Amino acid sequence: MSVCNVLRENTYFPFLSIVLVGLLTQEMSGGMALGGPLSISPLLDFRFTDATSTTVPNHGLLGSGGNATLASGTTVVSGPTPVQRLGYENAYLLIDSSSDRMYTVDIDALDTLGSFTISFFVKPVGNFGDWREMMGDTDSTTPPAFYNGWYLQGRNINGSTSPRNYAFLLVGPGSSSSVQFTSADDYIVPNTWQHLTLVVTGLQESGTHIMQVDFYRDGELFSTMQRSTSLTMGNSTLGFTIGNTHWDSSLFAQYAAVTMFGRALTAEEVRAYYNFLLTPEPPSGVLLFLALAGLGLGRRFRRFLKKQSAVPRFE
Repeated sequence: MSVCNVLRENTYFPFLSIVLVGLLTQEMSGGMALGGPLSISPLLDFRFTDATSTTVPNHGLLGSGGNATLASGTTVVSGPTPVQRLGYENAYLLIDSSSDRMYTVDIDALDTLGSFTISFFVKPVGNFGDWREMMGDTDSTTPPAFYNGWYLQGRNINGSTSPRNYAFLLVGPGSSSSVQFTSADDYIVPNTWQHLTLVVTGLQESGTHIMQVDFYRDGELFSTMQRSTSLTMGNSTLGFTIGNTHWDSSLFAQYAAVTMFGRALTAEEVRAYYNFLLTPEPPSGVLLFLALAGLGLGRRFRRFLKKQSAVPRFE
């Protein structure tokens, strides 16, 4: 017998249906809090709404081991962002000097990934030009730390006064070599909020192999670049960092809803996660009605509520 028939025929329908709907509501709201509509949750998930003066909690699978520290002078600001999802809205990390940065400790789970996806909202607000650091996971922030990890930088390869290209660089362990994956022109629009996603594959393959970086903007594929390389992602980096990642000047920007997944997301998943962040959570009453409607019980539940409202109440 189906769940619907059990509820319809049971004299305890109101109680059972409300309990079941409560469980459904939890699944529809809190149950999607980590990875949204995806079948995988992020390793790192920085929402910034609950940041203190020194710490940004991680809501991803790595838990408190992925908490980030704000360097001296680096601030999280309360203010509007495009993010509408409850728990992510109205707070962003501000990078407005080349010493500003947010960083985690070394996390082995990030250093040994064969592929990953980094997703974030960003609004560049100044210091445009060539070699402007955004984020990464490398050995150190001071020269000559050009040995292990990856980082993302703004470039003006075609001579623009503001970065037209953005490059994902993989730097090889134990050497000064690197391989650069560059986006198409105008990947980021200055002074405008946009959602960027980089899907990186081929990080740990042995020998000469093909690596690929897919650049997405606002949920849609913007450009793709493949390179043949023998480099692999190095271990023992200093941790994930936003802002002063390496030793160049930082791109001054605001960052919101920064997440890192431990695999390559598909195009459909990138789009779904972007839309998830832009969608406000419905009021609990709406979720309740939708859950009942899905069980075919919406009309009966309305009749039940009407009868209850007609019962005299004594206080």
